[in-house]
Amino acid sequence: HTQSIKVIWDVKASITGLTIGPNTEIEALPGMGAILRNSSNKPMFVNRDTAFGRTPVDSFITINGGIWNGNGYNSGLNPAQTQGNSSTGLTNAFSMFGVYKLTIKNFTILRQRVYGIQGINLKNSLYSNGVIDCGSDGTLNTDGVHFDGGSENCIAENLKIKSNDDAFACNADDVYHNPGGVAVGYYPYTANADVKNIVFRDIVLDGGRFGGRLLSTVHRVDNILIVNITGVTTGYAMLIGNFPFTPPITDYPGPGNFGTVTINGMNVQVNTCGCFGTVDRLITINGDADNIILENITRDYFNATNSPSVQVTDSANVRNLSLIG
Repeated sequence: HTQSIKVIWDVKASITGLTIGPNTEIEALPGMGAILRNSSNKPMFVNRDTAFGRTPVDSFITINGGIWNGNGYNSGLNPAQTQGNSSTGLTNAFSMFGVYKLTIKNFTILRQRVYGIQGINLKNSLYSNGVIDCGSDGTLNTDGVHFDGGSENCIAENLKIKSNDDAFACNADDVYHNPGGVAVGYYPYTANADVKNIVFRDIVLDGGRFGGRLLSTVHRVDNILIVNITGVTTGYAMLIGNFPFTPPITDYPGPGNFGTVTINGMNVQVNTCGCFGTVDRLITINGDADNIILENITRDYFNATNSPSVQVTDSANVRNLSLIG
């Protein structure tokens, strides 16, 4: 449709997954929202024209407010959803693939099975003023928010995130076609693409597993600004790198391709996790990068001995690394 549509969401609904088209605004009234029914095994919301590796058709989609319960787990069924499949992709709360001017604001996402918001190929988009809480039963891959392959000119701000994997991330390359993946056959190779001009700011890490992640093997991740990250994690606060697995598991194995990444303001308490060898490092860099700027990095809590606050691994190739303040 070409005319603008505004939907006033004034119910607490049980849904099996909804599709949202262009020029659409959903405004949820206070306390209203939806829960994904048991065994729906699909995202709560997905945009109508999922566009990977091409100019988005969908545009001007807004979701304002709402309590969105992904119902990944509950007292009667654990898990209550599969992680994904070849027909609908990952079982996220929001799957937004190819949208110009997507806005998701003033929201609460609870108990997502996989990502809170998986954005791929988003342009000029915003996640703002939200809470994401995966609950106590979340497994690996219960991420917070993503701006992945093809995304550019996007902002995530004023968020409080508890996730059992990466709280916020840009994945230019991923493991969509790894034979062990849960959604093999859904995401095309073109879902891997350059990511640029992304801002993450004013994010509180609410005691989940990891903080932020920038992932690249061959596609470019450039002009990333990360500002004022606080809170607590049980693993790293920030990882910049490739997937250094042997044999490689990403669609396009490579050393990483990072341009400029700036972190200005980080004070995160990192407790020892031990998974993936993270120990309690604050920031780990293990990819090929042109320019990494770390400014106003504070660490008040130390748990493990002999664990650096900033680790540049043997596999990293950083041409310029600046530590300021």
